[in-house]
Amino acid sequence: MFDVEDFEQIVKTSINETLKDGKSWDTTKVNGWSNTICQNILKGALGMNKRFKYLVTCNLMQKTGAGMCTSSVQNWDVKEDIAYKLQWENNTIHCIVVAYALKIFPSQDEEEMMG
Repeated sequence: MFDVEDFEQIVKTSINETLKDGKSWDTTKVNGWSNTICQNILKGALGMNKRFKYLVTCNLMQKTGAGMCTSSVQNWDVKEDIAYKLQWENNTIHCIVVAYALKIFPSQDEEEMMG
């Protein structure tokens, strides 16, 4: 069984550890921050040792009062696949992360072993 709470904690921790200490928007660092958040979420998710594929997106935007809207659509197994979205902000940064865990169905060999 996939532990959604553990997955959520991985996302939260990855954002908080990367953007902690009151970081302010810095155009020269924002690409690295975004990559670090995604890589840490993926590393944590893979460490759960579940038969899932993972997809992570991270949007960072300078907080200037401008509007921002993000959307996503999925076609999947609502019982097995998971999407977790987290919005985070401080005084100068908006961060939206969406992390997906998509169930890998057992191979034919695994089905034979289980059945």
